[in-house]
Amino acid sequence: MRMLDGLLKALGVLILLSVALLLPLTVIAQQALHTVYDASVLTAAVEANWLDAAALTSMGQAYARTRVQHTPANDPSLLFWRALNALEPSQWHVLVAYLAPREALHAVVASAARALIAWLQAPNAPPEAPLTLAPWKQAVQANAGALSAWLLGQFRECSVPETARWAEAVALNDWSQPPLCIPLGTSRRVEERIMTLGVTTGLKGVPDSVNLLDARVGLPEALQAAKTGLLQARHAEALAWLVVAVLGVLGAFLVARSPAGWWTAWGVTLLAAGVPVIAAGLAERLLARQVLANAAAQVPPWAWPNVQGTVMFYAHRVLHPLIFWGAGMGAVGGAAAAAGWFFGARRRPRAQAAFPRR
Repeated sequence: MRMLDGLLKALGVLILLSVALLLPLTVIAQQALHTVYDASVLTAAVEANWLDAAALTSMGQAYARTRVQHTPANDPSLLFWRALNALEPSQWHVLVAYLAPREALHAVVASAARALIAWLQAPNAPPEAPLTLAPWKQAVQANAGALSAWLLGQFRECSVPETARWAEAVALNDWSQPPLCIPLGTSRRVEERIMTLGVTTGLKGVPDSVNLLDARVGLPEALQAAKTGLLQARHAEALAWLVVAVLGVLGAFLVARSPAGWWTAWGVTLLAAGVPVIAAGLAERLLARQVLANAAAQVPPWAWPNVQGTVMFYAHRVLHPLIFWGAGMGAVGGAAAAAGWFFGARRRPRAQAAFPRR
């Protein structure tokens, strides 16, 4: 019997050891899934790393340079792109404030994030995640007049020779030639009205809503694979909690024969499991750098700062709370182990009194 009891205790220790290894993974998975499925976290990540003034300025400048390089010389819009390409970064910050008001962008991003997360959570949902652009269009429409006046105000009035070059360029329909200034004799008010009309007309061509997962565009395979993987991870995480609970009870019952022993076994296991959880929380920057190193070759240079910021943002949201999770697990485990030891110590003298040695 003693040999059997020893074998059962050894088996119980191995089971509790497996619990101490599985529990940290389960806690980390739960925290990661909770963060990934949180639409408010996605909204904050996009706004902080893709829609802040610096990011929009960088992307806007890159886009303007591209348009200057690829717009034909006989296309009048080339003049507009040349004007934007000539703006300084400080001027771009003002332009971004007109074209991308934060309140309007927040409404657009928050709505899209909720729709995307809802699709990720629903196994059989059709590929629909509407991006509602109406709030942004209304805000830019309201700013159109002020935007036109400000943009024209960034350019001086042309000299006589420069005005002559303007006339020549118009005659040749070559919009790569006009100097970036306002020709003499041109009414700024009329130019403002024309530019405002252009902004308004351009907004009318933008739909009020687009589907981020439009089948005509083609659902990215990586996004569909990510959805499948997240759903599988969520099911595995739920199963892991059940396995941890069952093994924890079984292991404690095999190791100990009294409630005090059970508390001690559970406490030591929980205390041991808290250590790697804290370690994962403290390794936030190390893990984020590893992810970035693996993704570096797949990210275009212009997007690297944004991707880097997004990875660091999510690493902090997922891993930093684990420090408190692990500390809480350690505190509860230590208290349980201490309580088990205390009550076990009190029980032993009683047992000796009931069965004194002869």
